[in-house]
Amino acid sequence: MIDLLESEHDTVREWATHALGQLGIADATEPVRSAYWACIRRRIRPDWTEPSRMRWALTRLGSRHPVIPSLTGQLIVDTPELKSDTTWPSKNLNDVISDLADNAVKSCSRIDSAPGVSKSRCEPYSIST
Repeated sequence: MIDLLESEHDTVREWATHALGQLGIADATEPVRSAYWACIRRRIRPDWTEPSRMRWALTRLGSRHPVIPSLTGQLIVDTPELKSDTTWPSKNLNDVISDLADNAVKSCSRIDSAPGVSKSRCEPYSIST
């Protein structure tokens, strides 16, 4: 299944990533990390499903710890019915978005470089119409 991370089809890569993370295949950690950076090099938006699923799998495999800015973290509410660790009340939406945006700008200003990725990954992505 690890070989599927190199498929030419994004859906195959995403589903393979999900399965590897769900099954807890520890040997998949480095291949998933490599696949994630390949997504970034292909300029796939980090908020799209494939890189998001890869970050999720790395977290499940114990190789990644999500970082949530302190204000955003303080506003998380427990919602077991949604089966999510990160849920915020809608009344705090502006605060959460502002906090995330402020921290994203700070994060981009600290990036030296990741494997094969330049600072340009912090530039806004444009969507062709």
